[in-house]
Amino acid sequence: TCALPIFGLFDGICRKFVVTSHKIGEQKCAALLARFLRKRDLLLADKNFVSFAIFSSIVHRHADFLMRVASNRFTTGKRRRTPSRRRDEYLVTLTPRAKVRKRLGRKPDSVVVRIIEYQIKGFRPSRLITSLLDVERFPREALIALYHERWRHETMYRELKQSLQLNNLRSKSRDGIIKEIFVQLTVNNVIRWIMRDAAEKGRRPV
Repeated sequence: TCALPIFGLFDGICRKFVVTSHKIGEQKCAALLARFLRKRDLLLADKNFVSFAIFSSIVHRHADFLMRVASNRFTTGKRRRTPSRRRDEYLVTLTPRAKVRKRLGRKPDSVVVRIIEYQIKGFRPSRLITSLLDVERFPREALIALYHERWRHETMYRELKQSLQLNNLRSKSRDGIIKEIFVQLTVNNVIRWIMRDAAEKGRRPV
């Protein structure tokens, strides 16, 4: 069984999750989760979730994404400079293969993305890919800083797996597994709601 949740970045509350066979994999789980995004939501994710199908699903719902992307991905498309005129920031139009386009149906058959290249002192060069194209509303420095807040998600997964023992399910039936997951995520959300209500105004509860 594979369970993949969507967490609020600054409150740790689980907004939605899907449970599938472990044979399906995280990318397909993420594509399923994209169906629950609302208009103007922003999905932060690691490079394991970079795919045209996921991008297309997110844009189709008028939501946005910000993800890390490997250095060898999306390097052959024609680059267009953004209004910032920076060499380390550019736009690329992604177009899928006919097979992928047919499977996606009515979703966009191309997606314009903004790629940001940067290097933090002491670390390897990195790249981000996003649907947030407006360089004035969404400055590169703000997006880089926001993406690195995503590490909170990793600590949230750790709490679910170790503190709440979500990786140690005891049920053998599908219904039993679903019940256990619901209980654990309910406990997580109740704790997070209490933390959010207790936090001082303007302070992040996590």
